[in-house]
Amino acid sequence: MIENGEYNVLINYNNNGQNSMVLGFPYFSEKKLVAIPFIEPTTIFFSNAVLSMGNIEYYKEKLIKYFGSKENEGNLNHLQEFFTLSFNCIVSLQTALESFLNKKIPQDYVYYHRNGNEKKHPSIKDKINFGMVNSYNKNFEESFNLEYNLVIKLIDLRNRLIHSDPNEISHIYKEMFNFLYSETIVAIKSYINFYEKNLIQDCSCDADFRFDIIDYN
Repeated sequence: MIENGEYNVLINYNNNGQNSMVLGFPYFSEKKLVAIPFIEPTTIFFSNAVLSMGNIEYYKEKLIKYFGSKENEGNLNHLQEFFTLSFNCIVSLQTALESFLNKKIPQDYVYYHRNGNEKKHPSIKDKINFGMVNSYNKNFEESFNLEYNLVIKLIDLRNRLIHSDPNEISHIYKEMFNFLYSETIVAIKSYINFYEKNLIQDCSCDADFRFDIIDYN
């Protein structure tokens, strides 16, 4: 059965001089078994958002410079890059948040409508305001109201992006251009670490990681 990759495996590996045991999955390469460790999904999505955010300000400054000049000679490729990175950052941040919520909230937790009927499809806000608060007896909104509001704004913008109305696209673009990316990343990090201490940590190397830029103009 393991040849079909249906079983998880326990991996003993060396992490900076310390032996660690982690779960992984079997992968066969040219009939050789390779054990690939699992990585926490929340950290993957969060890292992707951080990598995207690194160059959002770079392109925003270029766009302001180009389109704010008398010649008004802007590079539309920079517009594409800006909105691609912005979209990636926003969606990745919410995905990090929701993957964390789904992991932390017990699967048997029941949500209810105001009329008392069971809610079969809770929203991400339901999970934040009820699932997490009731499961851990901790309220992020009460402790970090400013950060909580940034989290809610992220959710609202992400939903408008995914379910975009052509009549509202200009408003969405304006909001993406003015969105507080750095502050919202900190807010999401604070939320996650509020319920699971130090799950999201800064790199000890002090490096500024971001997606590479290939800028021809």
